[in-house]
Amino acid sequence: MGNRDLEYLDNIIDYCDKVEKILNEFDSNYDEFIVNDIFQLSCSMCIIQIGENVDRLSDDFKLSIKTIHCRML
Repeated sequence: MGNRDLEYLDNIIDYCDKVEKILNEFDSNYDEFIVNDIFQLSCSMCIIQIGENVDRLSDDFKLSIKTIHCRML
């Protein structure tokens, strides 16, 4: 695993932590999520950033994770 992969994984963890913080702030209330643009946008932006960081992970890293996962099954 390269330094870039570690950086992207750190970013992913950071955005996951932010989603958790946002959910706690709004008490994970689905009804509030449906009507509150700030709640929706803040969660959505974090999820977009997680996806972008996953996409940046090296092919070697993704393959190694896939291989490990398949062995566990």
